[in-house]
Amino acid sequence: MSDTVTLFRPVGLAELRVLARVLASSGADFALEIAANRKLVLIDHGFWSACPPKDQGLSESDARGVLDALAKHWSFENADLPLPSGVLVPRRS
Repeated sequence: MSDTVTLFRPVGLAELRVLARVLASSGADFALEIAANRKLVLIDHGFWSACPPKDQGLSESDARGVLDALAKHWSFENADLPLPSGVLVPRRS
């Protein structure tokens, strides 16, 4: 039995790309999306920050811009609950 767990989240990969489009079109809509989906943001932020931007269909600068905007909005609305950051663990052979 393998002790390796593989996390495959095709939906999770698209979520940050969608947020990037919303941010590019309207900062107010972006803030509303984050507020309305705060549980999803809290759960997925570590995954989004650890996953390479190219795997999410984003450039480095676009991914960083969305993550920075998320962090800024989050700290304003949820100062007592920090966003998790993530680190991908390489698969064992």
